[in-house]
Amino acid sequence: MKKTLLAPLFSIALALFLVGCGASASKPATDAADEAQSATTADSEQATEEEPEEAPEEESEFVPESEEQEELMDLIESRGSEDSSDEEFELVDDDKPYERGVVDGDTYRSEFYGFSYTLPEGFRFSSDDEMVELFDEPADLYSDEGIAERLGDGSSSSDTMYCDAYAQRSDGDNVMFVTWKAPTYMTFTYSAVTATDTRDDYVKQYNEPSEDSDEEFEATATTVDVGGEEWPAMDLTRTSKSDGSVLYQRHVFVKRGFYYCFIYMSSSDKAHLDEMAAGLSSLS
Repeated sequence: MKKTLLAPLFSIALALFLVGCGASASKPATDAADEAQSATTADSEQATEEEPEEAPEEESEFVPESEEQEELMDLIESRGSEDSSDEEFELVDDDKPYERGVVDGDTYRSEFYGFSYTLPEGFRFSSDDEMVELFDEPADLYSDEGIAERLGDGSSSSDTMYCDAYAQRSDGDNVMFVTWKAPTYMTFTYSAVTATDTRDDYVKQYNEPSEDSDEEFEATATTVDVGGEEWPAMDLTRTSKSDGSVLYQRHVFVKRGFYYCFIYMSSSDKAHLDEMAAGLSSLS
């Protein structure tokens, strides 16, 4: 599987060319002297050596130049499976330009990702100006140019994530729709990574203890029912180490081409997460 994945990424097929030449001499039927001379000439011509074979070039080895590229290589290797075939892997040809979702009253609709979300009672979507102030973002972020610049060619940095819409309720419950694009040099790998793979990676990362964090995390892989389809999700419990306060979150993962939508639902009451997830509907 590793070779199958790496084949389109690295040049591993080198052509070998064999150039050979040989000559045969004629032998005229004349007297003995001429025959002997002809034989000598033929032996000389047949002694011509063939040109040596060209030595095959050594396969170039990809050397990661950054931590992000090292993570890429680890990710490629981790995607192998026992039931994978030896057929050449084909890239997902789905690079449609990103289109922002639309807020209409209490409903958010994303044609790009293929879902809509209707707010539970008491929620209200924030305006672009309110999100700029809330997230301390540049004032022009929500213009077409600002969004294109933020997503750009993609990056492993969270600074390139973009909050498409945000809603909250007076009790503190909130939901946000965040878009992220895979880095350009990762497009091959991420064409093979599903939303479920992304969910599983997040669960693993959150469950790895960190002494530097101000919070303790407990993540569980789950799914949410969206019109009869099971969409990958993660339930996350965040506990403050300082005061013991707890925040419950449900993350839903959606993928389109090399873009990902993370739907974050947050509440201090775990029971509210089911109510919030019920607002999701598929457009398909």
